[in-house]
Amino acid sequence: LNHIVVENTATAQACCDLLRKTNAGVATFLILEKQKGLKIPDAASFPKPRLFDLVTPTDEMYLPAFYFALRDTLVAETLDEASKVAYSKERRFRVVTLEGALIDTSGTMSGGGNKV
Repeated sequence: LNHIVVENTATAQACCDLLRKTNAGVATFLILEKQKGLKIPDAASFPKPRLFDLVTPTDEMYLPAFYFALRDTLVAETLDEASKVAYSKERRFRVVTLEGALIDTSGTMSGGGNKV
C-alpha cells in the first residue's frame, strides 16, 4: 500500500528523476502498463467475499493496482469466522474482519486498539 500508481514506465522514470534532483527521498511506483495480463482469479473460487471484489474504482484501468494491493484477502464478519476460514484444512487465506482484525496466511494476527 506504499506504492505510487502511474500509467507507464516513462512517468515512473520522470518521478524518480525528480526525486533524485530534489533530494526528496525514495518512492516505489506501481506501473499500470506492466500489470496488463495480470491473472485475477474468479471470485466464485473463494469461500468468502474478497475485499478486492467489494472495491469499485472510478476507472477500470485501476483494477490491477487494487488487486496488487489487496490480492485475495477475504472478508469475514467476526474474528471467529475469520479464524475458521483463514486456517482451513484445504488452503490458508488472508482474512480481514469488519472491525479491522487481520489474519495473514503466515498465521499472524493483528488487531485491537480503541475506537476513534
